[in-house]
Amino acid sequence: LGDPPIDWSKVETRAEHFTWLAQRDSYPAALIQTEVLAKGRKGLIVYGHLHFQRRNVGTNFEMGDWRAETIVSLIERAGPTRVFTIWRLEEALTNAFPEASGWQAPALTPVAGTTLGAIDMGRLSTFPPRVRIVDGKPQPLPKDQYATLPIEQQLDALLYLGPDSRTPIAPSAEPCRRPGFLEERLRRIALTGIPTFEAEAIQKLCGTTPQ
Repeated sequence: LGDPPIDWSKVETRAEHFTWLAQRDSYPAALIQTEVLAKGRKGLIVYGHLHFQRRNVGTNFEMGDWRAETIVSLIERAGPTRVFTIWRLEEALTNAFPEASGWQAPALTPVAGTTLGAIDMGRLSTFPPRVRIVDGKPQPLPKDQYATLPIEQQLDALLYLGPDSRTPIAPSAEPCRRPGFLEERLRRIALTGIPTFEAEAIQKLCGTTPQ
């Protein structure tokens, strides 16, 4: 719900979509600053992990380019506010830190000054593939040039909910009955470059044959 409000009637190309895509951190960060912080409030922000990075793993922890900024980096750079960031413990970290598999769920643990906090962030987050920005364009970075960063410098705590704690939620087919819904959804998927399995999934949901 923090995404910028795209006017899809004016988006016809991938470049036009990118102007909105590029705001997926700056827009919610500004929203939090004006609607929460400026009013003397505290906020609980629920977002995907990569929006909660202090240093962007995708740009090899380099923050010189505006595209590397995240919700957390923008809020903290704008003023004295400190964001307490919590990541859900995923299997990748359980492998890097086997002791976590024995934790009693649910568990919330700070990482500062701990063995866990000293682990390289690259072992916790292996996506997306890293790049360097050259002349404003991303270029793939060889793995032997990947930088390291302790987890405790990237986030504040980890949440462990136990194995198999996620319950898939089936999407509703109700929108399929709206005139033009499926056609517009497929147009957006093709335009943005989203993987084709998303198009196949929405066609299956709406009871049509994937094209």
